[in-house]
Amino acid sequence: MLNREEYILDEKRQKHWLLTSKLPLRNQEGRIIGLVGIGRDITERKQAEEENQRERAFFDRLVESAPEGIAIADTQGRIMRVNAEFVRMFGYGVDEAVGQYLDDLVAPPARQEEAEALTRSTIQGGKNLLETVRRRKDGTLVDVSLIGASILVAGKQAAVYAIYRDITDRKRAEEALRASEMRYRTFINATSDLVFLKDESFRYLMSNEANDSFLGASEGNVIGRTDFDLMPNEAAEHCRASDQEALEKGKRITTEESVGPRTYQTIKFPVPLPSGRVGLGCYIRDITERKQAEEAREYAEAQLRQSQKMEAIGTLAGGVAHDFNNLLTGILGNISLMRSSLPPADPLLENLDAAETAAYQAADLTKGLLTFGRSAMILPVPISITDALDVTLALLKQSLPATMEIVRDYGRTVWNVLVDQSQMTQILLNLGVNARDAMEGEGTLTICTRNEIVGEGYLQTHPFARAGEFVHLSVTDTGPGIPPAILEHLFEPFHTTKPVGSGTGLGLSIVYGAVKQAGGWITAVSTDAGGKNTPRIERTSSGEPTPLIGQTCSGRNTPRIERTSSGATFDIYLPRCLEKPPQSLLPSSPSVNVARGTVLVVEDEPVVRTVAQALLSRSGYTVLTAPDGASGLSVLWEHLADIGLILLDMTMPGMTTNEIVQAIRAVDPTVPILLNSGYTSNDAVRRMLAEGSVQGFLGKPYDLHQLVKNVQKLISRG
Repeated sequence: MLNREEYILDEKRQKHWLLTSKLPLRNQEGRIIGLVGIGRDITERKQAEEENQRERAFFDRLVESAPEGIAIADTQGRIMRVNAEFVRMFGYGVDEAVGQYLDDLVAPPARQEEAEALTRSTIQGGKNLLETVRRRKDGTLVDVSLIGASILVAGKQAAVYAIYRDITDRKRAEEALRASEMRYRTFINATSDLVFLKDESFRYLMSNEANDSFLGASEGNVIGRTDFDLMPNEAAEHCRASDQEALEKGKRITTEESVGPRTYQTIKFPVPLPSGRVGLGCYIRDITERKQAEEAREYAEAQLRQSQKMEAIGTLAGGVAHDFNNLLTGILGNISLMRSSLPPADPLLENLDAAETAAYQAADLTKGLLTFGRSAMILPVPISITDALDVTLALLKQSLPATMEIVRDYGRTVWNVLVDQSQMTQILLNLGVNARDAMEGEGTLTICTRNEIVGEGYLQTHPFARAGEFVHLSVTDTGPGIPPAILEHLFEPFHTTKPVGSGTGLGLSIVYGAVKQAGGWITAVSTDAGGKNTPRIERTSSGEPTPLIGQTCSGRNTPRIERTSSGATFDIYLPRCLEKPPQSLLPSSPSVNVARGTVLVVEDEPVVRTVAQALLSRSGYTVLTAPDGASGLSVLWEHLADIGLILLDMTMPGMTTNEIVQAIRAVDPTVPILLNSGYTSNDAVRRMLAEGSVQGFLGKPYDLHQLVKNVQKLISRG
């Protein structure tokens, strides 16, 4: 009998499958006389089998081409099948994997319990989804997303499957994102600036710790809320208007505004949001200290510019004074010559006296210019500043009305200073007279002295000052004060607020120059009646109560003069002098020797040279003249044995003073040299006097008596 499956085609050419059984038909003799066939329609079964094959082929194709690693295990957990991605992901061949327990194959020791629990759950019909770590054949670990579930056939569990997706790149990206978020959060929380982000409805999306603290809330209470939830309505409305302006303009907006004593800079700018809308980013910085530093720098720069301007004016004033002094020397000299030629009762003498008085007033004016320019010839010595002030105050009282009170506030152990007594007199007299005029003859003039150590903090706002030990002299009046517009030009020469004819405008310029020439500086402040300060008292290491300045670098307390009244205060700082004041000497009587000898006058100004020659000749001296240094040396060579003194001008064209003096000493080391000038350097004169290269100095302008007295003293010594 023959059994087989075959198909027939119906009239519609569609297949019909039959399961046929065929056998031969035999007669009695056993001969085949026919064929017997039985057919059963199995079309539905064949169609079901073909569908099953198609599904299996689809399943195989799906498993093998899947981007995830797939393992199918029996109900005991032994691997039955793995796909190509599983092989690639874990490094095991198909033959190496099939038959192995899945957990033993890919679960690392640290995850073994997790893997076994997952397998048990899956075998029991559970479906599991988690992210975990599995081990490759080479021992390296791989981050995976794992799905485990049962495979049911006819409602019964036939196997289990595990699907592995390699999520290493995603995990690295997430870790990088977390690290970036942490760095970002650390950064914005580390800054003292207020930093926040709002959405298009002005609700907070992000807020750093500084902003949370400013709003008085934690981050959890800020996110999702608006300013109206966190601050008073007036403040919230102000912020909302500023936020809307930044979004409407669509660009960065920077503003500065003061809130109480603090100043803040606000920067607001549009920020694209993931939703596609535009939010608002903002930085708010407290710039109070920066603004204060800028103001201090601007003040210091203004002070420096003013100091430089004063230096320039001083140089100009000194040059003018030099030329003016030469003219005054000629005027006063000629007046002396004219007077000596007139009889005692001559009516012209009255005119000469008036001219001489005017000339001396002009000389005082030029002396003031030289003092301002720090070119006046002075002889500074160590002095007790309190003694010097007392001497000057005795003179000042004569110029002050009885309605003015002078208060002396001296420190008990004030240091000595190196100044010329005449300078101290000029300083205090000019300040005292100015105070008298400001107070209109009625008020209090307070003179304070303290020892101070000037440090770096003071220098930041006073660039013209310098650090060290100084005596601080403060002169304060109770007048109406000085307007700011006048303060700016206070020390400039000829700048005065007094009526025409009531002052020269040189008083404070002379004070400025005298202080600078003494190596110090002066400042002025003005306080109105409402700006009265209260002094603070602290004991120094000696137990003496003094106003407070604070600690010096040595830890010692030093005093500072505090403002105790309205009006103007002038603060003068003079360097400390460690030397003791010299003992006072009785003046020596002038010599009465008859004038004789030869004087060489070296002077480039013809009028001065002529006057000096005439004055000395009338006094009995033989006079030789020269218009410059080179000519003077020639005359000296020609009359070397006769010349008993050289009257040498210090400001001439050609050779410098130092070159002329050295050349003279090369010719005659002993002949006395009397320097004279209307404008010169104190340092140069002092140096030459100290080293003995010259023997005296006579300032211009000079009259007959001053000239003859100095010449007689030196020529007699020679």
